[in-house]
Amino acid sequence: EVCFVSEANPQQARTRWFIDSGATDHLVRDKELFCELHRLKKPIEIAVAKDGETIQAEHSGTVKVVAVVDGKRVNCTIKDALYVPKLRCNLFSVLRVEQAGMRVVFEDGKATVYSGSEIVACATVQNKLYEMNFLARHGTEDSSLLTCGRVRKGFVLWHRRFGHLNEQSLKCLVQKEMVSGLDLSTAGTDDTVVCESCVVGKQTRKPHPPREGRRSSRVLELVHTDVCGPVSPEGLDGMKYFVTFIDDWTHFVMVYLIRSKDEVMECFEEYEALVTAKFERPISRLKCDNGGEYRNKRFEGFCKKKGIRMEPTVPYTPEMNPLSERMNRTLVEKARAMLADAGVDKKFWGETMLTAAYLTNRSPTAALEMKKTPYELWESKKPDVSNIRVFGSDVFVHVPKELRRKLDDKAWKGTLVGYSHNGYRVWDPKKRTVVTARDVDFVESVAVQQQVAQPDSQF
Repeated sequence: EVCFVSEANPQQARTRWFIDSGATDHLVRDKELFCELHRLKKPIEIAVAKDGETIQAEHSGTVKVVAVVDGKRVNCTIKDALYVPKLRCNLFSVLRVEQAGMRVVFEDGKATVYSGSEIVACATVQNKLYEMNFLARHGTEDSSLLTCGRVRKGFVLWHRRFGHLNEQSLKCLVQKEMVSGLDLSTAGTDDTVVCESCVVGKQTRKPHPPREGRRSSRVLELVHTDVCGPVSPEGLDGMKYFVTFIDDWTHFVMVYLIRSKDEVMECFEEYEALVTAKFERPISRLKCDNGGEYRNKRFEGFCKKKGIRMEPTVPYTPEMNPLSERMNRTLVEKARAMLADAGVDKKFWGETMLTAAYLTNRSPTAALEMKKTPYELWESKKPDVSNIRVFGSDVFVHVPKELRRKLDDKAWKGTLVGYSHNGYRVWDPKKRTVVTARDVDFVESVAVQQQVAQPDSQF
């Protein structure tokens, strides 16, 4: 028995699947994925990528998964899969697929599994590996993703407006009167549908770091910060990174887009000036990692001057700053889902990150016991969300009569890419820039991919 992809990144989530053209069997590392499992009469030795190294499989069984194909769910049964707990990811054998009478076609950066002329599964390239679009069907953490991807028809519009917030949290906003301007009275009890953008945006989610309670007793007592990137492709204006600042007491997050890590200092200076003026009190402590963007004379000197105590984490241990890690994951997942939903160029990732922060601040969080939004604690008033629209919607921006001639159009068409304190951020395709507009009309589509029941495909 041979496999070649077993040395995938050890940080990969346990339910991720990668195609291995050299594997002679389907290999599964997570016991919980099996719906049936039995001990082999004799252990099977499996050669891995490292020369001369082998690992053992002592059990085999059946795994049931859901393949996501163009937003539709295809039930798949993987038979005679070997249970190999020492693997770092699950491996999908091309040989076994072909033995089942199917074929795998590699082209244009993706792999497609065909049963006759029908597509039953597919994979896309992730970090030079082909990753299957599989979701678990039995008792694993990824089964929750099916719930996240399912939404009742009456909730679809607000689900998309809030960056693909789950139905339970939407209802919580209304039932606990956490916001104004959110009307779900017509949502009803319709049949559920599958939101393709949620599946695409959240299917490879890793387990979240443990959730911890607040470690502060007032606003600005503790601020968490982290830098993410580089992000590919570059965003608008050459942006490659984003840096977050999160107030521990309110969980209010602010995001800054930057071209290089050298700009983190300027962002923190701006953040510090803004929040200390707002609350008329200083930042007491700053939780950060040991990166050079924080651990340098200029940054440390600024904190010392302002009386801010830095609390750097141990190198290479992001779990020591779980609030930042969790927040970054939340923002990235929202951003990815909104990009997939809108179908816009990925260069707009920066705009989706800013929008994700805007929406997260107005959404319930377990860290605040689902009682208040970060915005309410930060601003001392409940947010009005009546202005929120679906990211990527068509926007018709009114042109003032002073700026147009008699036969000129009264509006121009753009794309919603975010919010500002006094209006909407709109992409102007002619000027190829983002502008702020207030007098606008929206065209929001409410389409969402519906689930299509199909018999299991067997590999």
